[in-house]
Amino acid sequence: MSTAAQTLAFSTLLKRPVLNRQTVEELGQTTQLLVDAQAQRVTGLVCKSGFLGTTKRAFSWDQIEAIGKDSILVRVADSPQASSPDMTEAPIGFEILTDHGNTVGKVTDLLFELESGRVTGYLFTPHGWKGLMEGTYIFAPIAISSVGEKRVIVLESAVEAPQQYTPGLGAKLTQASDFIQADYERTKQDLADLQKGAQDLAHKVKGESPNTDDSAQE
Repeated sequence: MSTAAQTLAFSTLLKRPVLNRQTVEELGQTTQLLVDAQAQRVTGLVCKSGFLGTTKRAFSWDQIEAIGKDSILVRVADSPQASSPDMTEAPIGFEILTDHGNTVGKVTDLLFELESGRVTGYLFTPHGWKGLMEGTYIFAPIAISSVGEKRVIVLESAVEAPQQYTPGLGAKLTQASDFIQADYERTKQDLADLQKGAQDLAHKVKGESPNTDDSAQE
């Protein structure tokens, strides 16, 4: 029986310790993923260590033995350099332009399959593009036309109506406000029920009917 491939976001790996599989020595913390821009596949990772992260090391996908929740295990032998042609750093933080020359926003994250390393999507925040609301949106890797040092060009048709990945702060605040209001209404009703229960108990202690109207007795 086939199972759905597990997908990870690069942001969940950021600053995760990278350990030598043989010695269990910490080699640094994850700072970037390496990708093959043509094949749209993760080809490795970069980690930094030392004072202010001055020591930088790159490991190929084949050297990565395990990506766990708490650390990443790698084999150290023959560590490649991050400057290899098929091991360029992922365009996270890059400005997004369309093939029509329009500014869309900025790449904020990358999604990839854990087993194969295949890139499945890029997340971005819009800069007023097409009136999109705040939040994070997603586009497919196939939409990328070219990648530069600081910018990527995507097909405009692929981002004209992108799918929202996560809501923005405004939407979250609205959801929180709705929850608070609903919780307030529930609490108010609970207090009313509690007060009525106390009144009924008081009537029973006095031998009175809970529905007795004091004015009628007079």
